[in-house]
Amino acid sequence: EVVILEISHFDGSPSEDDKEALVAAVETTLGTWLYPNTDGFADTYSQMVAKNQRLLVTFDSSSAIAGKDNIWSGNTIINSYADSADLDTMTAYNVGKVQEFADGSWPNNLFKISWTLTPDTKAIAEMLLPGHPKSLQQLADTANPSFTDFAADQAPKRLGNIVIID
Repeated sequence: EVVILEISHFDGSPSEDDKEALVAAVETTLGTWLYPNTDGFADTYSQMVAKNQRLLVTFDSSSAIAGKDNIWSGNTIINSYADSADLDTMTAYNVGKVQEFADGSWPNNLFKISWTLTPDTKAIAEMLLPGHPKSLQQLADTANPSFTDFAADQAPKRLGNIVIID
């Protein structure tokens, strides 16, 4: 297996020294498995596994990773996120993102599709009403059964490199 670890959205406004310490901890702890950023995406998954470089780490701070050849820029992953509690809205958004990926304008990046419903104020208020999801799990249970049909409808286009499902 190959693991992609995206380190981003820092909580509490850590200093650059704190971020550099985190990068050092990642390198010390996981260095053996880190996939280098020096050749872009030159290797296939099987080649990464054969080299035992099974971990691609991205970090959302360019100064903390300056000069590092084993930590990738946070810009490596093109994120997509519908930010909606509505299944139809999220589906339409992701159809557009799959088409954007299929256009081929991201050769040096990983493209991520998020099959994730996110409650907004209205969805949270509706959790009090009968017939509406009462938790994040129930919201995910609303979306997840539709993913198979969504994926089939996109064929033969690829969904991206990474798919996140709640």
